[in-house]
Order: sequence, then C-alpha cells, then structure tokens
Amino acid sequence: MANDNPFQKRIRAYELGRVVESFFGKRNVSWYALGYAALLLLAIGWIPDGIADLFNCQWRGCGWPVCLECSYKILISFLIIAFFRWRILQAMRYQVTIAVNPSSPQPVQVLGLFLSPVATTAKEQEDAVAAITKSINEKSLALEFFDGKKWEMPLKAISYHKSRLKKVLLFTSSGAHGTSAMSGDFRKVVQFFYPAIQVDEIKSGGMNFEDVEEVFKAVENFFLRNEKENVKESDMLVDITGGQKTNSIAAAIATLATGRNFQYISTETKDVRVFDVRYMD
Repeated sequence: MANDNPFQKRIRAYELGRVVESFFGKRNVSWYALGYAALLLLAIGWIPDGIADLFNCQWRGCGWPVCLECSYKILISFLIIAFFRWRILQAMRYQVTIAVNPSSPQPVQVLGLFLSPVATTAKEQEDAVAAITKSINEKSLALEFFDGKKWEMPLKAISYHKSRLKKVLLFTSSGAHGTSAMSGDFRKVVQFFYPAIQVDEIKSGGMNFEDVEEVFKAVENFFLRNEKENVKESDMLVDITGGQKTNSIAAAIATLATGRNFQYISTETKDVRVFDVRYMD
C-alpha cells in the first residue's frame, strides 16, 4: 500500500522520465518519435534472428511459404532501414526559408507597445518623471521633451497611428525597477496628448522580459483578447522597439502566424516600419 502513495507515484513517473530522456535526449516525446523508435528497435532486434533463420532454413526444394518464413525478418529489417535512410535524406534536402515583407504600416485601432524606462539611470528617471508631472500640471508638456529619451519611440508609434488608434496595450516588465510601476506615468503622458486613446497594461504587474515563453504567451493573449472584441488582425499591431532583445525575439516569433505583423521604429532614421514575416517551404 505504501508504494501506491502519491509521492511514490511521483518518483516512478520521474524515473520513467529519466529513462525516456536517456534514450531520446529529452523527456517530452511525440507519438511520431515513439513510432520511429519502435520500428528501429524492431529492425535491430530482428536482424540477428533473421540471419539465424537464413542459416537454419532448409532451402533445397522449399516453396514460397517456407522461404518467406525463413527470410521475412531480414526483409522487414532491410525495409525499415531503407525507410529511415529515405526519411533522413528527405529531411536533409528540406530547407526552411522565410519571406519578409517590410512596408509602411496602415494606421491601426489597437497597438501593443513594450515599455522601457523613460531614462537610463534611476536619478535621470526620477528627474524625468518629476519634470513630466510638473509639465502636465502646468499644461506645458511638449513631445520634444522626449527626444533622446526611451519614451520617444513609443510616443512616435502612437502618433503614427493616432488617426485611427483607439487603444494601447502595454507590455511592461515586473519587479522593483520594472516598467509596470511607471505605466501610470506613461498613461498620463498619452492621455495628455491623445485624450481619446485608452491605455492599459496587457498584464497587471508586468512580466519578466527575459522569459521568452512568458512574453510569447502575453503577445498571443494580445491577439486573442482583441479578436474576442471583434478587432480584425489587420487592425492590431505589436511594436517591438522597446524593452529588451529577448522580448523582441519572443514577440516576433508570436507574429509568425499568417495575418500577424510586428512594427519596429528605426533608432537612426525614426522611420516606422511593419514586417510581415512568414515561413516558406
């Protein structure tokens, strides 16, 4: 009875995972991989048996049934090995390419932005936020204030789409020094310049920008969330200019699905470009 407790079951499952990992090199194995492994093991196991059958068979005067009984194992093993060779050659010839179509984007209704800190150092950031708050209260804040600062690019992105833009969803980073804490300040800036545009975080409290899987899921959520609100894919866009390299990679991967594009603003020319990237056989 002791062997049936959840802890023992967990240990047995872990041991099975170790066995699978030692054989396949990984624990998560598809049914295709299991099928290929079974075929290969069958061929390997039947080769010595087939050779033994060939030597022990009474070939003189035997009919087709007897000859087939003596040779079917070695024949099937040969066919399996030939199949594996054919599959390997096919895989080696197969090349994956991508088609990239850069263009100037049409204004969209929903824009996803990766938010960076407004400045580089903590002191510069504190001074910038204080100056922004003061300027907003005095109604004197100008877009030129952000030239050379990290909020210049997301504000340029919003300005580019302002003719149709209804909503901005922010991808923010978590932690004490993350951008989630300053998303409220960015929201005030956007609403100062563009009062009709709604600004929200895609995930309250932010996320780990270095966790590619978490960022990928957040970008997927961005598209699914807007699809449920009947927004067309052509009316939503993710800008990957801000944040870190890891979140840009994850976001670009998430937009490989047909119909999804990502936007990038050149740090040199300040041109806004949209990229339609897809796999091609």
